[in-house]
Amino acid sequence: MDAAEPDAPELEGAQDAPQPAEEKAGEGAPALEAPANTAADEVKALQSEIIKDAEKNSANTPEEQRNMPSLVAAGVAAGAPQPLAAAPLDYQGKSQEWYGMVTDADHKGQWEALKVYSPSMERDIPVAVRWAEDGQNNRIPGTPTVYLLNGAGGSEQNTDWVAKALGRVESTFRRQDINLVIPMEGAFSYYVDWLEVPTKNSYYHGKQVWGPLGSDYNRYNDALVTVENLAGTALSITNGSGLAGETDMIGYFLGKEANPQQTSANAQTLQIEGGVIEGMTNACTHDLRAKLNSKGIAATFKFRNTGTHSWPYWLDDLSESWVSVIGPALTGRTSEELGPKWKRN
Repeated sequence: MDAAEPDAPELEGAQDAPQPAEEKAGEGAPALEAPANTAADEVKALQSEIIKDAEKNSANTPEEQRNMPSLVAAGVAAGAPQPLAAAPLDYQGKSQEWYGMVTDADHKGQWEALKVYSPSMERDIPVAVRWAEDGQNNRIPGTPTVYLLNGAGGSEQNTDWVAKALGRVESTFRRQDINLVIPMEGAFSYYVDWLEVPTKNSYYHGKQVWGPLGSDYNRYNDALVTVENLAGTALSITNGSGLAGETDMIGYFLGKEANPQQTSANAQTLQIEGGVIEGMTNACTHDLRAKLNSKGIAATFKFRNTGTHSWPYWLDDLSESWVSVIGPALTGRTSEELGPKWKRN
């Protein structure tokens, strides 16, 4: 077991899905998107007006404005995905583990390692894909897609959904008739278009910000400000308390680690660092629930009495959220049809 992760991986659900009748929970500045029928010259004029206003008030610099979602469609079509011929490198210059795992004899076919051109990134991005298949290994067309987003270190630190959780991913989504897509690049980027490029290395050092507090770009990226955008989305949100749980104790690691000192170090790291991180995210998650409640937006929340910022909890959350919330929203099937909730032995 590795040390606590700086940020948890995420499971993205479906838009415009039926809502579970659970806890309801979100002030929303509208996204800067042009109406579908807006003429190009009107859009450009609006964009210019926003930039001038931002410069005048020093709330948004031209650089910040350029980083906001474009008001005019880029018109760049991504090419067809291509096979990824070789494993990307991790932070030590070695092959990333996920690549060998999805291309081995046991997984090759249903799983693929691909490169997909991203117009916004202006380059190819490595992606792991698990295709929906029937009992005869034939791909099923027209099935929904789940995007699993890695946490902070991601595949560059071999802490992605394949390297850390392939077995659980397989057991959760087996015979579920859905495709899985896992972007395998972007350590410490949090899938955000930051205003400042980190210095020193390509992972994370230096400031990454969304501009001055209260600026348009800052507000655009504030989940509490834009919470109304979540209306109509099936939401399953979980968090631990930060207090050590079963999988954070030394006893849990006995038999898993040959080195007693390493066993003790892992447990201490999870209890201290992982506990502090999860305690902070717990406070943020309560803020999100309060905001969603204030806007009458339905969401399913689960606050655990114990639990640090670590993989055993995320594995459970993946399986449970799929069966109870995300799966029914995407597939229209009931929780009973999707299978029993997974429980740790």
